[in-house]
Amino acid sequence: KVRHAIIHDLGFKNFTDFINSFRINQASKILIKQGNEGLSILEIAFNVGFSSIGPFNRAFKARTGLTPSQFRDKERNQESDMIMAR
Repeated sequence: KVRHAIIHDLGFKNFTDFINSFRINQASKILIKQGNEGLSILEIAFNVGFSSIGPFNRAFKARTGLTPSQFRDKERNQESDMIMAR
């Protein structure tokens, strides 16, 4: 029943995809949070529950369309643009 709900009702490919969605959401928040600039992508991957960088990068890109580094850079650039516009 749980598997059916995850796949058919929620639209995930499988249980791992379901769990990774929460991990990637948390990683996205960590990547853009002020004060986390010193954290490496690997540290963030470990902090959200991935055991290696490859699966983290693939899952992140599949969910967001960007690598974690690209996501962080894009968010920083948008923040800088907003500050400059003030």
